[in-house]
Amino acid sequence: MEKVGINLHAILPEIITAVVAILIMIFDAISRKIERRFAGVLSLAGLAAAAIAVITLWNHDGETSYGGMIINDRLRLMF
Repeated sequence: MEKVGINLHAILPEIITAVVAILIMIFDAISRKIERRFAGVLSLAGLAAAAIAVITLWNHDGETSYGGMIINDRLRLMF
């Protein structure tokens, strides 16, 4: 898929954060108050996974994907 400029690894931290946020909202809507501690654990696990994805992208400075719409630089990764 690299021929068309699509690189899912470039947006992996955002994908992980969005999927975990949706899972937490769904779980919070259907759970009881006692079970809601799991949402905190799930959010920490999601943040750790997104941090690992950012670390793997850290040395890919200047790479572009999606036809130049996304550029991997350290400013983007810090946010």
